[in-house]
Amino acid sequence: NAYSEKKIKVDVDPLGSGIASRQVPLTFTVTFSAEDPDADGGNAHTGLSAEGKITINVEKRPDAEGGVSEVTLDFGDVPNPAIEKGAEIKFAVIVTTGKYRFDGKSIVVTRQRYDEDDKKDGPAIPIGGITIPALGTNATTDTIKASPDTYKLSQRDVDLIEDGGRIEFAYSFDINEVDIRTDLNKDGNLGQTDADPPVGVNYNADGTALDGTIATHDKVETVKATLLELTAAAPEPEATPEPAVGMTESATVTKGEGNLVDIMRHDGGANFSLGVGILTADGMLEPHMNGYIRDSDLGQTYAVVNRESDGMIVRVWISSASPHVGDIDWSSVLDFYNVPADVVNAIPLDHTTPAANQLVDAGGTWYVYTGGAWRHIPDIPTFQSRGYYYCDLTTATADWADNIMLGQALPSSGGTEDPDYPVCR
Repeated sequence: NAYSEKKIKVDVDPLGSGIASRQVPLTFTVTFSAEDPDADGGNAHTGLSAEGKITINVEKRPDAEGGVSEVTLDFGDVPNPAIEKGAEIKFAVIVTTGKYRFDGKSIVVTRQRYDEDDKKDGPAIPIGGITIPALGTNATTDTIKASPDTYKLSQRDVDLIEDGGRIEFAYSFDINEVDIRTDLNKDGNLGQTDADPPVGVNYNADGTALDGTIATHDKVETVKATLLELTAAAPEPEATPEPAVGMTESATVTKGEGNLVDIMRHDGGANFSLGVGILTADGMLEPHMNGYIRDSDLGQTYAVVNRESDGMIVRVWISSASPHVGDIDWSSVLDFYNVPADVVNAIPLDHTTPAANQLVDAGGTWYVYTGGAWRHIPDIPTFQSRGYYYCDLTTATADWADNIMLGQALPSSGGTEDPDYPVCR
């Protein structure tokens, strides 16, 4: 009149290498007993038993080669929206399946916020699911296209990103053993309507279902990947300004477009640009037709050139004996490029190809090029005694002398300054 249920759990060792299948017998014995309420032995039923036997078929899971196709998720070009309120995000996907039974499976797309310290700002929120419909007979060639709901950036999203945080969009789904399909009957068909059961179904060696039940729903793996990460755009690096060609209190000279230099004046005069010629490494001068500048204080004219020996932009004195005197458009030079000495000095004076007996006033110290070297002129009486003229002085900054090949200073004449000495010849 009463009974109890007994459950038996059997652990079956996995199949060894090279073993396709085997049978595991399970034998059990049930013993029955009953009490004798009258104690006369008439109702005693003890020692009675019955034996039963169950055979368990153990099959080796087929290898993934030869009849197991793959699943491909192709999200194509991931959108890269502007970081602004209302910007829409939508991920289109193409799915090709075969190894996994994907009909009805949902690929969840989530949004996760992270703050500026890269800590999660709230939970991951699903923004849509891509549900895979039933495919055709042969899933190795069937594809479907789907997309989740559209997500629109909120003002909070924008603020978080602008404050140094980020937003990550990702997809994930689980693959269970019941999802996995194999071609047990070797007909080359892995489709959803194929007779091959998932590997999680109890089946016989011939591929027919033993009882049609699912043996396991164990998760094989979780597939997940990041689709898009929104962060604040890195600031554009500030362009490194071109170093100044030269600078004085009255002007700054910088490289301009193409082969031009720009002269920005600080003395109230108009800014202007000059063409840049070439001073070759062997000392040949090739002026630019619009590359002359004149010192309105001393009256000297110079050609602005790129010195190929070191790449510096300098000016070369055009003496009255220079063959380039006839190439100068004097009306333009006098009208537009005739400027004070301190503006001219913003372009360094060349010292590598001096003219014979060239005179230089370097910040109040005078030099002359003679005997293959620059030599210091000690005083005005010596300057006058050698027949030099003030109008022949070329102008330079005081640091010009730091780079010259300096010879022995001229000996002082020991005379006195002539106040009536002519400025020019």
